[in-house]
Amino acid sequence: MPFGDRNPFREPAHRGMSSSHQGRVTFPGLQSGAFDRQKGRQALQSSPRFLLAALLAWGAIGSPVYAQTTPAAPPPAGQETTATPEATAPHIPPPMPPAPVSMMAPAARAANLSAHIMWVDATANAPFINTNEKVKAIVEKCRAANINSIVVDVKPLSGLVLYDSKHAPRMPDWKGIPYPKEFDVLRAFITYGREAGIPVYAAANIFSEGHKSFNAGPAYQNKEWQVTTYETVPYVKGTGETRILIARLNEAPAKEEVAAYTRGFGPDVAAKPDELYVAYDAADRVILKADGSGLGSDRIPIPPDGGLLVGRGAGRDWLMQNLAVGDTARFEGEKRFVRGEESRSDKFAVFVNPIRKDVRKRILDIIREIVRTYPVDGFYLDRMRYPNLHADFSDDSRRAFEKWLGRKVTNWPEEIVTFEPRPGSEPVRGPLFNPWLEWRANNIRSFLEEASQVIRSTRKGTKVGVYVGSWYSVYYDVGVNWGSPGFPDRYDWMTPTFRLTGYAPLLDLITAGTYFPVAWKSQADEAGVLPSATVEGSAEEALAAVRDETPLYGSLYLVQYKGDPEAFRQAIRASLAATGSVMIFDLVYVEEYGWWDILREELERNRTAPHDVPSFVQSIREARHAADRATDALSKGKVFTAPTDRPPL
Repeated sequence: MPFGDRNPFREPAHRGMSSSHQGRVTFPGLQSGAFDRQKGRQALQSSPRFLLAALLAWGAIGSPVYAQTTPAAPPPAGQETTATPEATAPHIPPPMPPAPVSMMAPAARAANLSAHIMWVDATANAPFINTNEKVKAIVEKCRAANINSIVVDVKPLSGLVLYDSKHAPRMPDWKGIPYPKEFDVLRAFITYGREAGIPVYAAANIFSEGHKSFNAGPAYQNKEWQVTTYETVPYVKGTGETRILIARLNEAPAKEEVAAYTRGFGPDVAAKPDELYVAYDAADRVILKADGSGLGSDRIPIPPDGGLLVGRGAGRDWLMQNLAVGDTARFEGEKRFVRGEESRSDKFAVFVNPIRKDVRKRILDIIREIVRTYPVDGFYLDRMRYPNLHADFSDDSRRAFEKWLGRKVTNWPEEIVTFEPRPGSEPVRGPLFNPWLEWRANNIRSFLEEASQVIRSTRKGTKVGVYVGSWYSVYYDVGVNWGSPGFPDRYDWMTPTFRLTGYAPLLDLITAGTYFPVAWKSQADEAGVLPSATVEGSAEEALAAVRDETPLYGSLYLVQYKGDPEAFRQAIRASLAATGSVMIFDLVYVEEYGWWDILREELERNRTAPHDVPSFVQSIREARHAADRATDALSKGKVFTAPTDRPPL
């Protein structure tokens, strides 16, 4: 969501202020990491350096504070990495109407508060963190690079854990690289993190309990836990009556297969000599047929409203024999309900059903065990969601939804959604689609209520964070509303009460994946992407959804900048400009690309994370609620009097 034509936090200023001001701007009441709430509130009410409630309401800071949003597009498809980030957005809905953005980020920046977070994936980093000496070296690198929070993944998507647990099996190694039984990676990070003055968080993949690449994890031994996935298996027919399975979408076919590409992948694909290409238009009419063996390094365009079929081996032969230019590609499908391990719609993780009592108890027991055993500074909940829109369609979920709805669903699941076989087709929404989304989001919120209570009651002062994707406008796909309960009902998929499922107020911090190779909105046109498909634009969309209920930080997926260190620098700057903070996903790429010096040069020294100053966060939250009340009063033509005490939340 743009700030408008003039963005005070964009280039050429290095981090939203000129170099002459860096390190000199201070927030009244904040000295040596201590924040005086009364002085902070007075500063918010009197100092022109800060976005006051009235300034936010009337846009008097020299740049509009209202934004027109287009939702974030997904990252480039087909990128398989060792460390896998949060889910990607499935499609692009209509633009969002104007909305206020954030007070938290610019106020934190002016107060010299900034989170510099390093995420440490449990599996990808095994070569770098499987001994005390290696952990100590990594922590020292983080300290030298001005990292001020480290997140250690101790329950990867396989459901195995990196410590001795009473509730989950221990992961002995990753692809032959051992995690010695006598070695405790989380305790090592805590020990050396304390010495370096860096807070350490534990993280767990919440509803992922198996890894498909290895057919391993507790979900494979407890198949009843797995989500039930509703899918339409797609086939294509040509001029005859034979058909062939479309085995993959937006990724290369394996030997003997046919795959389909749509514009969700990109504008074109690189030709390969052993592949045959059949392009079809919006009417499914074949408009191009090309043999990759004669194309050299050419790229094959993907028709904007159609698609591209690609065959290898037997798949190539079938396309050659059954589809010619001018023919119509006929798509048909078979509806099926399968366990998560058999699902085509999630490549790696085996998800479990969030409403099952046994699933919830197991996960809460693991969370409690970690927080009780280890003096972590906080706990991150990752993959606390459904896998996608295809789940969960089990009998358990049907009964629970019907009870919540107050009536039987007679046409299941078509009253909720139908998936068409044509590659890239939008789901067909049934009359219960919106209530279904609210019900799913409420399931996730209710779990977070339990989990946050377990964390905070087990070890007082432990922070609670989540890792999500920044594309709020389409995040309903995974059954989550990480926004504010005060976020307006702006999308056609929202019920009047969907906003109440927003869980941002339950958290101490949110990191949102801004997974885009383009850093700045000003670069969007040249790059051929939407402004929201940039680090800056997607971060602003996320900030607007949270409405200052809690600090929100952008997260960068370093694979997208491989071989381009300047693009990485710009992405860091864009995240800092938009959210005041940045998370690095993941340590493995910093090591592989040798980018420690870039972090040291781009991240300011001696910064405290906003979420580590609760009184600061509360002051901004109160000011934001006052601003929202002022805006609401003005929109209704009422006279607004600034409250002298905390406004009702």
